[in-house]
Amino acid sequence: MSPYVEEGAEGGKKTYRLTAIVSHEGSMSYGHYTAYVKTPQGWVYASDTDVRGATDAEVYGERSTKSAYLMFYDMV
Repeated sequence: MSPYVEEGAEGGKKTYRLTAIVSHEGSMSYGHYTAYVKTPQGWVYASDTDVRGATDAEVYGERSTKSAYLMFYDMV
């Protein structure tokens, strides 16, 4: 990603922090979307019928990263 990261005001690289992951499981004609969202209180998992707290291990684990569809970052 470094070719696409802008330099900071002091010539250093800007740092980006993951703030949300939208995941998709299924096929192109049928599937299910879920999301992990970073809040001031920590990570939250959201599905069609469930909203609950989530751990860092769950967010950065293989299941969520393998099915990631969109990832959102903010600049630190």
